[in-house]
Amino acid sequence: MERSLFRYIFQHTWRNQVLLLIVTALSFPLIYVNLAIPKEIVNNAIGGKHIPKTVLGFEVTQISYLMALSFLLLALITLNGVIKYWLNVYSGVIGERALRRMRHDLYQQVLRFPLPQFKTMSSGEIIPMIVAETDPIGGFIGESISLPAFQGGLLVTYMVFIFMQDFWLGLAAVALYPPQVWLIPRLQKKINLLSKERVQQARAALGPASAKRSRAPPRSAATTRSIASARTSAIASARSTRSASTSSSASSSSSSSTTSWRRSRRSSSTRSAATS
Repeated sequence: MERSLFRYIFQHTWRNQVLLLIVTALSFPLIYVNLAIPKEIVNNAIGGKHIPKTVLGFEVTQISYLMALSFLLLALITLNGVIKYWLNVYSGVIGERALRRMRHDLYQQVLRFPLPQFKTMSSGEIIPMIVAETDPIGGFIGESISLPAFQGGLLVTYMVFIFMQDFWLGLAAVALYPPQVWLIPRLQKKINLLSKERVQQARAALGPASAKRSRAPPRSAATTRSIASARTSAIASARSTRSASTSSSASSSSSSSTTSWRRSRRSSSTRSAATS
């Protein structure tokens, strides 16, 4: 199993990552056109200035030109939404497949542990390592390459569009990024340390039980036999107690039935004497 996570990602998902990058690159021109159409609508179509006489060989008026731009903008927004939806779904599929492969590889690594290792580790420590601690990695594998490429390309597209409109407005927008570049990595480093501490505390909470079990002295054969005989005698005594209680309940029910029969005979003889 690879020691580097990115090497593991490239080894098993590079074809899927290339497809994601291609679709991501195709979305950037559509995003740029999506930004340019509202400008064209506001500056020319609504004001009635610089309206072309023909579009694709068809004569247009101000209303028809405005309607055409509006429907084109709606189509581009829908297409961009479909592309983003497909990227998210396909990234999730890639992450789940890679996560399933990683859990299988980890399980194979656990099976290679020497047998004495399982005396010092409990199943409560091994199972969370394979299931719970690897779950966030699945989402990271699916978005490890496509998400930075998409966000970075989106930033570049927006910056190019802003600088083409106004140079000083572009500089004002870029001036907001240096503080974020300085602050965000430090916050993320703190979050990573807290996450690591949480995982270590979760493992430590499961550790004392296994440690106590590992420190317990092994039982001898005589001790095992005595424990087994004590369990057998306890079971036998429980069964005898149960049978005794059953017999006592049966005898009490029979005595009560005999008493009721005697009372009925006595009452019938009293009635016959009264009649005579």
